[in-house]
Amino acid sequence: MHPETREVVNESEAAARFTFWSTIIVFTCSYLITAVHLIVLGAAIIVRVTSVTREAITTHGNPQAIAYQRIVTYRILVLFSAFIVCHTPFWIMAILQEIPSYINAVNKASPHYPAIMNGAAYLMTANSVVNPLLYAAVNDDFKLAFRSSINRLRRWFYNPKLFFWNVFQSSTMQDDVRLTQSMLLTTPQPPPQSLVED
Repeated sequence: MHPETREVVNESEAAARFTFWSTIIVFTCSYLITAVHLIVLGAAIIVRVTSVTREAITTHGNPQAIAYQRIVTYRILVLFSAFIVCHTPFWIMAILQEIPSYINAVNKASPHYPAIMNGAAYLMTANSVVNPLLYAAVNDDFKLAFRSSINRLRRWFYNPKLFFWNVFQSSTMQDDVRLTQSMLLTTPQPPPQSLVED
């Protein structure tokens, strides 16, 4: 603050240092800590699923457990990658903005400069929109319920009376078969049909 005019001098060395460290603190709290939490929790979930998979194979004889393990690992990696891809460009640009050598070297009058800054900010904000879509895209229960809703709408267009009659009824046999395929890892598999007949 200027001693006579009492105005804030933003271009002083102290102000630049304060702004830089403020950006670093926000970067650490908003990005690094969240990334560490995602890594730790994701690794813990993968380790837990791996142990359950081994138990399901050895104790309950469920060979499909490996497929479930791959699905869970894939989902965690997709969500973590989306966070890194969406947030990293913004924080790189935010930190570079506080480095004097970068500010003096970059051409702010260039039309590419605001486009890059706005694009990085938009990408970070878009992560909040991408996350629910990713959850839905990699969630088998959501996809099953979505297909079931679409099928019911189709039946409504062809026969509205039948739709309203069956809307409160139990799911069809086909839906029950699909739901059976999403059983828990510890669910033992039935023996092959040939062994049952013998």
